[in-house]
Amino acid sequence: MRRPPKQRPMTNFLFQVIRASGKNRSFFYREARINNYRFMRFMKGKGTLRLSSADRLVNALNLKMTARIKAPHE
Repeated sequence: MRRPPKQRPMTNFLFQVIRASGKNRSFFYREARINNYRFMRFMKGKGTLRLSSADRLVNALNLKMTARIKAPHE
């Protein structure tokens, strides 16, 4: 039996924002101080980023994160 695909909302969101930004690898190396090898593995879907790296990416891309809290089902 196959496992269902993992839900990775933050990873998927960052991946989409990075692609849409049009910025090149050197921007992320310079501004977010992310290792090129790790960054490329992340972009190819073969690796992950540490939370500290994700924080630096959010800052480098000038993103604002907000939370949506779902009401409990009654």
